[in-house]
Amino acid sequence: MYKGTGVSRGLAIARALVISNQEISVKTYEVEDIKSESQRVTLAFHKAKLEIEDFISTLTNEEEKNIINTQLMMLEDPELLKEIDNYIKENSVNAESAIDKILDVYIAMFEQMPDEYMSQRAVDIKDIKTRVLLTMTRQTRMDAIELDHDCIIVADEILPSYMTQLDQTKVVGFISSKGGVNSHSSIIARSIQKPMIIGLKDVVAQLKTDDMLAIDGAKGMVYVNPNEALITDFEKQMEAMRLQRELLRMLPDVTATKDSHHIGLYANIGSIEDAKYAAENKAEGIGLFRTEFIYLNQSELPSEKYQYEIYKSVLKLMKGKEVVIRTVDIGADKQLDYIDIPKEDNPFLGLRGIRLCLANKEMFKTHLRALLRASMHGEMKIMYPMISSLEELQTANYILEECMLELDEENIPYKRNIKVGMMVEVPSAAINSDILAKHTDFFSIGTNDLIQYTVAVDRMNEQLLNLYSPYDPAVLRLIKLTAENARKNNIPVSICGEAASEEALLPLFLAMGIDSLSMSAGEILPLRKRVGEFQMKLLKTISQEVMALETAGEIKNHLKKYMR
Repeated sequence: MYKGTGVSRGLAIARALVISNQEISVKTYEVEDIKSESQRVTLAFHKAKLEIEDFISTLTNEEEKNIINTQLMMLEDPELLKEIDNYIKENSVNAESAIDKILDVYIAMFEQMPDEYMSQRAVDIKDIKTRVLLTMTRQTRMDAIELDHDCIIVADEILPSYMTQLDQTKVVGFISSKGGVNSHSSIIARSIQKPMIIGLKDVVAQLKTDDMLAIDGAKGMVYVNPNEALITDFEKQMEAMRLQRELLRMLPDVTATKDSHHIGLYANIGSIEDAKYAAENKAEGIGLFRTEFIYLNQSELPSEKYQYEIYKSVLKLMKGKEVVIRTVDIGADKQLDYIDIPKEDNPFLGLRGIRLCLANKEMFKTHLRALLRASMHGEMKIMYPMISSLEELQTANYILEECMLELDEENIPYKRNIKVGMMVEVPSAAINSDILAKHTDFFSIGTNDLIQYTVAVDRMNEQLLNLYSPYDPAVLRLIKLTAENARKNNIPVSICGEAASEEALLPLFLAMGIDSLSMSAGEILPLRKRVGEFQMKLLKTISQEVMALETAGEIKNHLKKYMR
């Protein structure tokens, strides 16, 4: 029996398929024809690019597409090719050696970065390196294995493309030594609803292919060669979960406590396909439309018309339900080749989100005009990301007003009373929420970044996983303060980070007066059932109780009492 960290819930029983890291032997030798080696690099990158494009066309899950698209963008980066070419010229070495050396430098650089989003890029670069070198050496990728039975993948590190290329009808779960709660592989596991456990050191050496495994993604437990009693218990639980999913579909479309207190359960999306999935899971609306994926999937700035058609389609799909569209959050880990973003030592504290939009006014205006035009087709709200000061909020609103005036002059219709809000995801915004609440129509608390910026913890650092917690008293005090200031100014407040679907926090969020929670669509129905088990009159003192506690552990244990 092993205990790791569960990053994707669910139960699974199957035989292990242990995948060792695929080591590619790269020989270094001196070359004279420098131009020929450079051409070999270009050809290898082009072949890898075509391979990824073909692969993406086979995917149906939007989360998977978005993640693999980031690798495509790296392969198209001219600066990377230039560095490899320069290395060949300066050292007179073969193409394979240059690719190996330069990409290793990038891998090491990203792995050492303190921010999860940036450090996670190292995994994508490893994936690219493997893909390109296999193309050059004509070796076969390990994920090309044909599976003839159900299995649980066991690996030191599971690359995103491994997960997406394996036969997902046969793969029922994942176990790895490395990874993070919000790593690309963990995100994919949750999106395809397969249990995943990380943080099991030396797991590849400890387990053998064909070992029978039973895994619990919620508890992070791995049982090796379980006895019949445990297998029977797992099978009963799995059948109960299947029946529960069917029963959840019968829940009402609106979320309320036993004493009829309503809290909205919304979905986070990044595409039209995600919106369809949200509708299937009875989302009461869209609480976060991540528009940056529209930009990441293009080779040039998306036009006003292109964006308008996407926003219009989502609004029509939601049939009058509220759709909160976050303006593009580019920068930091989400870089675009076609926008000149200066290189920064710490991009997560630099030009990202609203700051990048304000620095690229014409791009921002095209984006806002598309949103305003689409507002005619549904119940849209506009939301700015990464607001840290009143000045940023006011400047963004001035640009929005300019767009409205332009549309007026062109006789193009839009909803004039459109609601405009902001995300609270940096401590300064939460602390000054009393000021900001007077100048915005709503708050949405982005807990992923709020936790990160408040406690200064990299979510990918396995040694610090215990410090990155939505139960941290400093984080919860900032959420409480924001909710109180929202109520004082009669504006709604929502939560749209990973904490929104954390069941133990649900009674606290209800007591704090949070108006809505936005999460992955698959989390909505189970949480709706949970809400229906509470009575608001029994939660009156919970907020004061939690604020009196001093550690994340104490808070988590205290809140669990309300979940029994």
